[in-house]
Amino acid sequence: MEENSSTSNSRRALLRFLAPMILVLIAACVVLDPVITRVFVFSNEVHGAAKVHRMFDEVHPGEIPILGSSRADGSFVPDLIHPDAYNYGIQQAGYTVTRMMLETELRKQSTTPIIINFEYTFFHEQDADIANFIPSLGHSEVRPCMGDRQRWFHRIPLLRYFGHMDDYFRSFLADRSTRNVRSRGAFFLTAPFSREAFERTVSQRRSTRFGWNGEWPARDAWVELLGSTERPIAVVVAPYHPAWMESFTTPEAGQAYLARMDALPNVTVIDLGAMPLPDSCFLNTTHVNYTGAKAFSKVLAQRLNEVGFFGRSAIP
Repeated sequence: MEENSSTSNSRRALLRFLAPMILVLIAACVVLDPVITRVFVFSNEVHGAAKVHRMFDEVHPGEIPILGSSRADGSFVPDLIHPDAYNYGIQQAGYTVTRMMLETELRKQSTTPIIINFEYTFFHEQDADIANFIPSLGHSEVRPCMGDRQRWFHRIPLLRYFGHMDDYFRSFLADRSTRNVRSRGAFFLTAPFSREAFERTVSQRRSTRFGWNGEWPARDAWVELLGSTERPIAVVVAPYHPAWMESFTTPEAGQAYLARMDALPNVTVIDLGAMPLPDSCFLNTTHVNYTGAKAFSKVLAQRLNEVGFFGRSAIP
């Protein structure tokens, strides 16, 4: 009997010790979560999490969104394209993420044009970094972008960032580095061109092949979505290095699909995938560097102005 009483007292003592600690931890999570989110995540306009938040939770009348993957993020310089352009490019954003962003944009009461970077790997899904979506999981449209990688703690304050804080901090510091350049959501490294490093990427690319094989329902669904609005949409192919273009085994299929999108009354396709650029304008065979991005963006702005794209608006 004494032993049971002693055990019971020990448990109560342990509970009295742990309960305050648990309450303090819970309070700390509740208090620190919005601070971390506001200071290190949403204030960093070049991180995907800030871009998803901006798309869903902020209102920017007159904005011209640029959507796509890292090829959008690292190729389109908004300041050189249009004063109202904003780059929503997110690394590893394939069809699912870009569709989610476009559908969200189309629900807004806006008539401005939309620019979308299209790439030939668009329908080959990638697992976009879940750090881009954790702060916006309150939106049901965002959750599918995480797929089966979503965990129970992703909905708990502060704990939801477990394993991703280093990503947010690195991006936060890079965003404020004087060695890099940012332009309304876009982020550009300015490191000197390395011929040796670049040649390695070319060699790797020439040992691989990529093509469009089989039927993908997403191709039809994407065309249907583009045609579901009266807002003008520019579908743009940013530059690839010739080594990548050589590795693409079904260029005819790619061109036929571009023509299919271009046939939509509200869509203008501008294909600059084979834009002639020197090697020194590339980071690798699929991404230009800042020098290449500036050259591409100037040509794109010229082409868009030639067709009167920025003067168009949807019928309210």
